[in-house]
Amino acid sequence: MPSRRVMSCMAPLPDGTYLINNGAQQGVAGFGLAEFPNLNALIYDPEKRVGARITVVANTTIARLYHSESITLLDGRV
Repeated sequence: MPSRRVMSCMAPLPDGTYLINNGAQQGVAGFGLAEFPNLNALIYDPEKRVGARITVVANTTIARLYHSESITLLDGRV
């Protein structure tokens, strides 16, 4: 993984991969207790070899550290 993650979200995708997003690089849940937001989204592919399972796919400018969730909709969107 390109950085540490706490309080992140993981949503299964229809193709067997997983979207990992949101969270912080350190801290705990609670107002003002987390630091260094993770601003990138990742795809985890359990079928790839160890060391190549994580791919960075998108960046955001909005820090989502606490009370943020990702869910997979029936049509496959997150």
